[in-house]
Amino acid sequence: MKTKLSIVVIIIIGCFSTYTYSQDIIVQRNGEEISAKVLEINPDLITYKNWTNIEGPTYSKAKSEIFMIKYANGTKDVFEINTSQTNNPSFNIVKTTSNLFIGTWYHKKYDGSNNKTMIIITQAMDNYLVEYKRYVRVDEYFYDSNDSFKEVGSLINGSIVVNSMVKLSLLNENTLLLGSEEFTKTCPGSNNSIVTNNQSNNQGTIAVVVVPSYNGVLVNGKKDGKGTQTYPDGSIYEGDWRNDIRYGFGVMYSVDGNHYAGYWKDDKRDSTGVNIFPITSTAVIETKFEGIYKDDIEFNGKLTMTNWKGKKTECICIDGNFGKWVKVKD
Repeated sequence: MKTKLSIVVIIIIGCFSTYTYSQDIIVQRNGEEISAKVLEINPDLITYKNWTNIEGPTYSKAKSEIFMIKYANGTKDVFEINTSQTNNPSFNIVKTTSNLFIGTWYHKKYDGSNNKTMIIITQAMDNYLVEYKRYVRVDEYFYDSNDSFKEVGSLINGSIVVNSMVKLSLLNENTLLLGSEEFTKTCPGSNNSIVTNNQSNNQGTIAVVVVPSYNGVLVNGKKDGKGTQTYPDGSIYEGDWRNDIRYGFGVMYSVDGNHYAGYWKDDKRDSTGVNIFPITSTAVIETKFEGIYKDDIEFNGKLTMTNWKGKKTECICIDGNFGKWVKVKD
């Protein structure tokens, strides 16, 4: 009797497991998901059964409306946009403009305790500067992982491609895909301390922990005057404050060596300034902009790139528009 009961229990558990884990997920370009059993993928249509009614009718969706299918076995199919379909008013396309890619993206599992992974994307001329930061937990501290990188990527077929290997695509305006990993612009984590530097002595490696703090003048409980702010990611601002925001002259240091020295207005770079950000690629080792900033963007000035041989090229910016790159004569 016991044996028969065990067999029945195993069968029930097996059926439940199959029901729970064998479904496919159809991800539409508008971000909505459909739990389904995919039957067929045709050149223009995808047919499927609704998972909540697997014995019911067969449904179909235009392939142009589907961004990706996550199959029950863990594999994925990502469907490219056919440009001939862009004139169809019913086709909901995520516009791959610089404004959608630019910003800080947090890993969907970012919790501030076990996962601290993020992507920071900025625009550099017609390309993108992609910084992938992953912190590894060791005991109670976090260390910058060796597989973190900072590279220049280009927009190809609606995705940012770095070194023809790393590809970043938009699932929707708030979700970015790096391979099979999903990132969002909403940070679900906390402000736990991050180790941004390691120092060694005779006793071994010392973890240098960054704790968010402010040291400077306060007026009515707000930063106002000269002061230094340390941020959760280890970045440091030293300079003038007004009513709790950066206002006046100040220097912003980032943990990766990127720093800006110049004037600020309403917490944004404004007026004259110099911004230097190193690029760790095989070609370019440093990019520097000198000139006038307006509303936090380069407005009038010169952008200079230096390669690993010390050779330089420069580009002039006029009213927010950059011209062509020109080699600098020795």
